[in-house]
Amino acid sequence: MVVTSQAVGGDDDFIELSGATGRPNQDTLIEAQLLKGLKDHFDLDTFYSGQFEAISPLMSGKDVLLVLPTGSGKSLCYQLPAAMKDGVALVISPLLSLISDQVSALAKTGIGVARIDSMLSRSELESQIDLVKSGGAKLLYVSPERLTYPAFYDIIKGIEISLIAVDEAHC
Repeated sequence: MVVTSQAVGGDDDFIELSGATGRPNQDTLIEAQLLKGLKDHFDLDTFYSGQFEAISPLMSGKDVLLVLPTGSGKSLCYQLPAAMKDGVALVISPLLSLISDQVSALAKTGIGVARIDSMLSRSELESQIDLVKSGGAKLLYVSPERLTYPAFYDIIKGIEISLIAVDEAHC
């Protein structure tokens, strides 16, 4: 059975399943939904090797440990579920330069993204906090040190956390 993103999310939200007999199974429906999300949020048609296998259980609320080489699309494995699920994904990243790059790239996709780190001025920090609290951010990037600040927990109190991702854990 083959599911193509071109057949998903057209004007009628028609899903074409080639080689299907009877009713499509749950895995096929999940794959079709994820391909539609991939196209809608990132303008991509296919997953890299290992991405679908990592994303699918995340969408079901399961824990995933993903270890892949640089450039293999690990970030998308938490960014797509974050974009598709209710709440805010908390992304813990040890490198401020990586946080900056990720936030810039996601902002171009139209996915709401915020960061809370030591590089922000007071007014920028307040703006980012407002974005998260108002529901305008689907992802919130923070450094590991931020988790040691009691004030951080005041910020996220009452916010639905859709998932927690630790990016670049080896750093």
